[in-house]
Amino acid sequence: MEDLLAETNPLYGRVTLRLEVRQLPLRDLPGFFPEYSAEQLTETYAIFGGVPYYLTLSDQHASLRENVINLLLTETGTLIDEPNTLLLRKRVLHKLGIMNLARKPGT
Repeated sequence: MEDLLAETNPLYGRVTLRLEVRQLPLRDLPGFFPEYSAEQLTETYAIFGGVPYYLTLSDQHASLRENVINLLLTETGTLIDEPNTLLLRKRVLHKLGIMNLARKPGT
């Protein structure tokens, strides 16, 4: 990941399109889980937030428990490594920010 974000990478700084996908509000969750109660929707939002990718991976007919097990807790789960990926990305971006500050004179 660090190599991909490094200035030495030939693709560094070449952004052709930046698309910001914001998290969905809680009121949009019934579209993903029409059979869930208000309490279940709130619990689902507490775990997956409003991240559209996570919500589309979930099975609308499965319980929240089954979705969490299938996506996060099994070795073949699509989101099994998501916590590590998010933490690594934040660590890399934090390190890049510090490196940029260190390069600027007078900081």
